[in-house]
Amino acid sequence: MYDDSSAVSQVPTALVRIGKENITVDFNSAKLKAMLRRYYSYPVEHRKQIWSYLLQLPNNTEAFKHLLSKSQLPQAQRLVEQKRCKRRIIPIINALIQWHAPLINCDWLPTFVQKLDTLFPHDEIFVFEVTLTFLTNYFGEWLSDVPGPPPEIMARIDAIFTNYDPMLRDGLGSGLAAWPAYRSCFAELLYDRSWLEMMDVIFSSSPQFLEFLVVAWLISNSRQLRIDHQTFHKTMRPIDMASVVKIAQKIVAFTPSTLFAHTWFHPLQSGNYPIIEASADSVALRTLQSDQDKLLILQQQLKDERAKADAAELTQKRRNETFNAISDLVQSRGNEERIETAKAAGELNILMRRLRLEGKRLKQSEERAFLDSWRHEWDKGVDMSLTSLPFKADDEDDEMVNRQAIQMQSLSNLRQSDLMLRDSRRVSISRAKHARGEIDAHIHKTQIHNEINALNDNPDLLLKVGKL
Repeated sequence: MYDDSSAVSQVPTALVRIGKENITVDFNSAKLKAMLRRYYSYPVEHRKQIWSYLLQLPNNTEAFKHLLSKSQLPQAQRLVEQKRCKRRIIPIINALIQWHAPLINCDWLPTFVQKLDTLFPHDEIFVFEVTLTFLTNYFGEWLSDVPGPPPEIMARIDAIFTNYDPMLRDGLGSGLAAWPAYRSCFAELLYDRSWLEMMDVIFSSSPQFLEFLVVAWLISNSRQLRIDHQTFHKTMRPIDMASVVKIAQKIVAFTPSTLFAHTWFHPLQSGNYPIIEASADSVALRTLQSDQDKLLILQQQLKDERAKADAAELTQKRRNETFNAISDLVQSRGNEERIETAKAAGELNILMRRLRLEGKRLKQSEERAFLDSWRHEWDKGVDMSLTSLPFKADDEDDEMVNRQAIQMQSLSNLRQSDLMLRDSRRVSISRAKHARGEIDAHIHKTQIHNEINALNDNPDLLLKVGKL
């Protein structure tokens, strides 16, 4: 487990600053091994400093910036979105794919990176170099053949499993039962805290110890696997880290030497990151994947253009329908207004005719009333020239009669002059009334003419008059 090939056995003694207070602590291989044997994990608050010391991370800032500066691949974003991971890890995934192109097909990679990013946020280069160290050491035998599964590795794990617990291995019925746990290094199976504790053990052990941990994981969950091994790896589960490590150590002791790979841990070098050549199959797979991505992008572009064309056609159709509806509405309203105007004009003509007839009737009534009044006044007067009074033939009365006759004649003349004065006054009054009637009629006619002009200029007022 912690032999010479492991990372914890290769670390030099060094002073490491830990904590917010930057306390200097003397770290060495013995202290880390003692901590793991006792607690099976490192302290959470100091895990970043311990991992940096343990994995001997070079912090190649310039090389990392160079990878980040490359164009972002749509496949990186799609990998992150498929696993519903945080978008902030897209630059790290893109840098990993730019470093080693076959990683484009590793759908487990975003989950692995996100677990690191959750514990170590805002430190992209640390997450990148930890992931790179893991890939080059613990997946180093088959990194050129990703996404796998690698036949040699899976055959060796199956042989270790069969050698330790053949009954459980035969009960699972497949040599690939270990693949879901191995391919993502438990990132898809364990909760964050348990996974980080598992990584403490893996990073401190020899690279092949991961295979023994996978078999130990299957054995520790043998009861659930016997019930339903097909859906067992689809949900995250808790883990007893101490129990799994102890089982893995027993498996190591029980495994024959022929099944050991004897791989060593190699830290990243300062300056540049290692170059891993991809196999021909991986190159062909990436080419096919790239062609498929281009085809998908082209199909999406055509789909978007078709959708835009359909939307533009639908918009134009709606505009034409709206224009036609408005035109029909305006035309119908124009016809209605013309009909209403004609009706109002007819009703106005009838009203004017009635007004003229009413004016004539009022004028005739006034003239008739005047004539009746004149006749009545005339009838009150007495024509004394036609009146004969009785008298006696006596001589003594002749003078009196003559005087009376003279008086009566003078009264008659006075009456006649009064009547003539009244007649002249009536004539002048009649003429004045006639003149006044003509003036009123002229004024009334002028007013009616003005009202007609106003109604012709204002259709709304014309409609109101028609309603009245």
